[in-house]
Amino acid sequence: MRIVQYWPIPFFRKVFRPLKVIPMHGIAFFIWIAFTAIGGLVGAIVSIIRHMWVEGLSFGEAVLCEGMSGVFYTYSIAMVAASLSSVFIVLSEHKELSFRKYQIPTIAISIFTLFFGGVLYALSMEHNKIETAHVVGRDIDWAQIIVVFVAVAISIYAFCISRLDKHKKEFADIRDDYFDDEKYMQNQDITKLADAVKVENSIAADKLEPHKTSENQ
Repeated sequence: MRIVQYWPIPFFRKVFRPLKVIPMHGIAFFIWIAFTAIGGLVGAIVSIIRHMWVEGLSFGEAVLCEGMSGVFYTYSIAMVAASLSSVFIVLSEHKELSFRKYQIPTIAISIFTLFFGGVLYALSMEHNKIETAHVVGRDIDWAQIIVVFVAVAISIYAFCISRLDKHKKEFADIRDDYFDDEKYMQNQDITKLADAVKVENSIAADKLEPHKTSENQ
C-alpha cells in the first residue's frame, strides 16, 4: 500500500493533490523546467565555469563565490515573481474560480517569500565582498540555499495551481463548491425519491379505486 494511505491527516493529501497536474501537462512542465527553472541559472552556470577555468577554483569554491554575489537570491525572487504573475493571470481571466482555497494561500506565501528573500539579499550584500581571495574558509550561506529550494517548490506548486481550472472534473473533490454540489445532488436524489413515492402511491390508489367501486355496488 502507498505511504499516502497511512497519513493520519487527510489535509496533507489535499495540499499535495494539485501536483497530479504535472503528468497531465508533462510537455508544458518540461518546457517550464528547461526555460524557466534551468534557463534562469544560465548566467550563474557560466560564471561558475569561469571561476573554475580562469581562476582555478574548485567547484564548491566557485559556487560559494557566486553565492556571495547574491545571485541565487535574485534567481529565487525572479522565479517566485514569475509564478506569482501566472496565478494572478488566472484570477483575472476566469470569472468563476473553483480553486480559490489553493490560489489565494499560494499568492500570500509567494508575496511573503518575495519580501523575505529581498530582505535577506540586502543583508547579505552588506556583509559580503565579492572577492575570490575570501572564498576559502567561508561558511555556506544556508539561508540562500533554503530560499532557492522554497522558491522552486512554490514555483512548481504555482504551475499546478494555475492549471487546476482546466481539470475541474478530475479534481472535483477539492473544488471550493464541492460540498455545495454534494448538497445539491443529495437534494436532487431526495426530490427524485419523493417523486417516485408519489407516483407509486398514485398507481396504488388507481388500482384500489375499482375495488372500492365494485364493493359499493
